[in-house]
Amino acid sequence: MLALGCSSSGVADSPESASKPSTPAPTERTLETQTPNGEERAARQDEQVPPIPAKKKSTACPKLESVLYDLTLSPDPATVAAERDIFHEDGSVRVVIELSQPDAELPDRYQVEIERQQGPRIRALVPLGILCELSNEDVVDFLHVPITGVSGY
Repeated sequence: MLALGCSSSGVADSPESASKPSTPAPTERTLETQTPNGEERAARQDEQVPPIPAKKKSTACPKLESVLYDLTLSPDPATVAAERDIFHEDGSVRVVIELSQPDAELPDRYQVEIERQQGPRIRALVPLGILCELSNEDVVDFLHVPITGVSGY
């Protein structure tokens, strides 16, 4: 005759578990992770998980949004612009230029077609070939694609 044990929860153990010694609950919370070569291992919950690598920004144009920098390097900028929903016409793209001061002005040497300006924010058509150089100007804080649905900027 086989005797059934009773677990701490008050539920009768199965005949199989009655013959097996119980294992104590783990003292650390663990979760399953996958190593780079595909093996699974237990990782402590407080173990630091490496972050997803961020897309590298250009060191040549750190104030230029990476998608615009990628566009300047593309052999087919019109296609890339269309794929990424960036306005592109006659070699120029629509961008937002964030100036460092509300009264700052862009140097005259840039052929920028200003569409709208409000304080330190300018929406303009800028030739692809000068995006990096323009973004490196002291008066420019950042150059990015317009955010759709945000007051034209």
